[in-house]
Amino acid sequence: MEYSKYSKDEFEKAGINSTQARALADKLEEDVLQALDAEIGAAFAKVISRLNKEGHDLSQYSEIVPGEYEFRGKQSDGNCGLRLACVVVISASYSHTVDE
Repeated sequence: MEYSKYSKDEFEKAGINSTQARALADKLEEDVLQALDAEIGAAFAKVISRLNKEGHDLSQYSEIVPGEYEFRGKQSDGNCGLRLACVVVISASYSHTVDE
C-alpha cells in the first residue's frame, strides 16, 4: 500500500467537506482491506482447520470476497451444523469529511 497518498497533507489538500476528501477516505478503506485480506483469510482458514479437527465438517459456503468469509458444515437432515462467518469492516474518515 502506498501510504504517502493518504498523508495528512493529501487529506488537507482535498478540502474541507469535499467530495474529494470523502473519496480519499473511501479509497483508504479499500486499500487497507486489500492489505489485510490475505492475513485475515489465512488466520480464519487456520481456525476452520482446527474446528474441523475437532469433528466439524466446515467448508466454504459462498464465494470469498475481501473481508467476507463464510463456512458451513455439510447439510444433514436439513441442517447445516456449525456456521462460522467473518465480516471485516474498515472505516476511515478525516475530521473534515463529517458534516456537523
